[in-house]
Amino acid sequence: MTPPGASTRSRRGGNSRYMKREFVLVEPALPENIGAAARAIKTMGEGALVLVNPACSLTGKARWVAHGATDILESAPIYGSVADAIAGADISVATTSKQRSVRCDPVVSGSLYHFLDDRVGSTGRVAILFGREESGLTNDAIRLCDISSYIPMRQSYPSLNLGQAVMIYAYEMSRHQLTTPSGGKAMPAEVDDAPLSHLKAMAGEIVEGLGIPVSDARYGRIMERISLLSRSDRNLMLTIAARISMREEPGSGRGDSEES
Repeated sequence: MTPPGASTRSRRGGNSRYMKREFVLVEPALPENIGAAARAIKTMGEGALVLVNPACSLTGKARWVAHGATDILESAPIYGSVADAIAGADISVATTSKQRSVRCDPVVSGSLYHFLDDRVGSTGRVAILFGREESGLTNDAIRLCDISSYIPMRQSYPSLNLGQAVMIYAYEMSRHQLTTPSGGKAMPAEVDDAPLSHLKAMAGEIVEGLGIPVSDARYGRIMERISLLSRSDRNLMLTIAARISMREEPGSGRGDSEES
C-alpha cells in the first residue's frame, strides 16, 4: 500500500535535474488572497498555483489583485481534496504556525531551499500547502504531507495573512539553486538518484508488514523521518529496503545466505 503523501506515480517530466514547485491553497475564502498569491508567485518567478475547494470566485477581486499575474490565476487547477492535489508530488510541505504533534521536525522557511537542495535528484515536484485563512491546515491535511514548515516571527500575533505567507515561501524558493525548465541554472547529472517517493513506498510496505498500519502515529513518524534523510542516507536506506523486500518475496531463494 502506498503511504499517504507518497505516490509511486510521478507527475514530473523526464528531466529529473529540475524541480517544479506548486503552491497549494486549501479552501481559501477570500478572492483577494488568491489574487495576491498568484501575484507573489509571478513576481518571484516561482512555480504554479494550485487550489483545493476555493470558497470564492476567481474573477472580480481575485483578478484585480492578481494584476499582471492573471495567467497564473487562470492556469491554476482546482481539486476536490488535498490528497488529489498532492498526488504524485515527491515532497509535500505543510505550512503551519502552530506546533502540531502530527509532525515533530518542522523545517524553518529560510532553510527549506537547503532542504530541497539535498533532494534535487530524487524530487521532481514539491507541493507547498497553505491552509484556510481562519484556521490553517487541519491535522488530517498535515498528516498527508511529508514534512511541515513554519515562518519564524518575533510575535505570535497578529499572524501573516495567506498572501503574505505565499510571498515569503515564493521568495525563499527564488533563492533556490534549482530551476524549472524555463531557464536558469541546471543541476549536474550526478545527482540523478532514485525518487524519494519510491523509497517511501517500499518503506511503507515493510512497516505495514511489521504490523504497523497507516493509521498508527508511528507510521507517520517513520515517513516523516524518511523525508528528512540526507541523500547518502536515502540511498543507503533504499538498498536496505530493497534487500528486505527481496527476502520477503516467496520463492526468491534469498534470505538464507548470499555467500557462495
